[in-house]
Amino acid sequence: MRGATSAPTARVLDVVELLARAGNRQLRFSDIVRELDLTQATVHAILKTLCDRGWASRDPVAKTFTLGPALAVVAARTDTARPLTHAARSAALRLSREVGYAGSVVERFGDSLVVTAFEGEPATQPSGIPGDRIPYAPPFGV
Repeated sequence: MRGATSAPTARVLDVVELLARAGNRQLRFSDIVRELDLTQATVHAILKTLCDRGWASRDPVAKTFTLGPALAVVAARTDTARPLTHAARSAALRLSREVGYAGSVVERFGDSLVVTAFEGEPATQPSGIPGDRIPYAPPFGV
């Protein structure tokens, strides 16, 4: 898309993406402030809104943050919203069952190729994870 981007929106997405990258590691408020180099006030406002909407969850005992249940609902709807991606994942799963190795689904996003799914037995899957980016340059993508 053309036009100006929104810095406040980018900061919100930075927080969501950081929580997603954390995996099983739960992040404290101070971790988010430090890793994203944002002010405490900004991170507080973002986390408050994300928690209120269910996109993030706060553990009141450990005082840590993780992705919330509302985000899982949004993620679950991507297959129906993107039928071509769903078809690619189904094809990768069928192929992985036939050959006994994992298959991946990769999509072009700007100047990168983004791994959007690995299908197959966990033991045969590569060390990467969905979300990994590969430059859209030789030997990949051209």
